[in-house]
Amino acid sequence: MPAVAGHLVYVGSKDGIVYAVDQESGQEVWRFASGGDGFFSSPAIVGDLVLIGSRDGNLYALDMVTGQEEWRVKTNYKVNSSPTVFAGMAFFGSEDAHLYAVDILTGQLLWTFKAGAAVRSSPAASEGMVYFGSFDRYLYALDSATAEERWRFFAGGPIVSSPAVAAGTGYFGSEDKNLYALDSLTGSEKWRFKTQASVRSSPSIAGETVSFVSEDGNLYALDILTGEEIWRYEIVRGPVSRPINITSGRDGGNRWDPGIVSSPSIAGGVIYVGSRDHHFYALD
Repeated sequence: MPAVAGHLVYVGSKDGIVYAVDQESGQEVWRFASGGDGFFSSPAIVGDLVLIGSRDGNLYALDMVTGQEEWRVKTNYKVNSSPTVFAGMAFFGSEDAHLYAVDILTGQLLWTFKAGAAVRSSPAASEGMVYFGSFDRYLYALDSATAEERWRFFAGGPIVSSPAVAAGTGYFGSEDKNLYALDSLTGSEKWRFKTQASVRSSPSIAGETVSFVSEDGNLYALDILTGEEIWRYEIVRGPVSRPINITSGRDGGNRWDPGIVSSPSIAGGVIYVGSRDHHFYALD
């Protein structure tokens, strides 16, 4: 997903390049080449920096005006997780099974936390806590300053979905076909909603509704308190994606296919979502 700041749009590409493009003309302003095999992470803008993870195993901090590299943090495997910024720190996961916390200004590594398998889920941070999922089937909640584990919740499948946290509740999807709602302080389950296929999409929250997409081809809207279905919209019919190995997250060594649809975005009472049927949808 691109990031927009001022008159520039920032986006990473599978060709291993981060592009800054003028928002109105589409003209390239600068590019940064990592030399790796692509950027699947979405950039985050903080201050005058563009933060983005690369499949070469690094998190890069680039000057948003010039594209010059300011610092990088090296992990032991690919960084497909998108960074989250909170309280002067950037949090991101790596396929090396760790969550990382770095100082935004200096790039200094503050702490790491080891999960049981790859961390592709992008973390969420709220009220001194950071939340993330792993292919080990756990959703973790850590103290954002110390990495002390506050709780973990075991789902029935690997967690690729990035959690959303609002009003004391954390929401996330799992390969076990469920969307979960947990108490963000204790990790206790409030409710779960079952679909017909994996939930890799990250949920979006607006008012009293949580929206998400399932690999069954439907966009769902649920009551945020009860988990009851309000409506669904069928985007795609039939088989929706290639199978993945739930241990490694890979499909026979090829690049992982992230699924049929994007995570939904909500603005002005309209839900926006992209699909592999080559359409972009706006639903009232």
